[in-house]
Amino acid sequence: MLGARLGVSEVSAGRLLADGLDLCHRLPLLWRRVEAGEVRVYLARLVARKIRDLTEEQAAYVDSRVARYADGRLTWTRFQALADGVVAAADPEATAERERRAAEQQLARPTRCPAVR
Repeated sequence: MLGARLGVSEVSAGRLLADGLDLCHRLPLLWRRVEAGEVRVYLARLVARKIRDLTEEQAAYVDSRVARYADGRLTWTRFQALADGVVAAADPEATAERERRAAEQQLARPTRCPAVR
């Protein structure tokens, strides 16, 4: 229903709600800066998506390290790299597991070719 009201898909509306709740409850420093108009919403939502699977303590760690840089002083690419690095530092076990899985994947996957006649 929210999606229809906003003119977006149900999935987009759900993500908007999830990002807002994470910002308000799990990223209070960043949320205060958004409310004060110091941080653009798209940067705050990026961080909210990245902390979705973290614990409260890990999210607080990310909030304390990222909030001060979310005011646009960094380019999008640098801010994204900062957020990725802080999230990786907040949850080193999950980061190591993702790296292990990525290393095991092949670059090219074999496929079946149709018989050439």
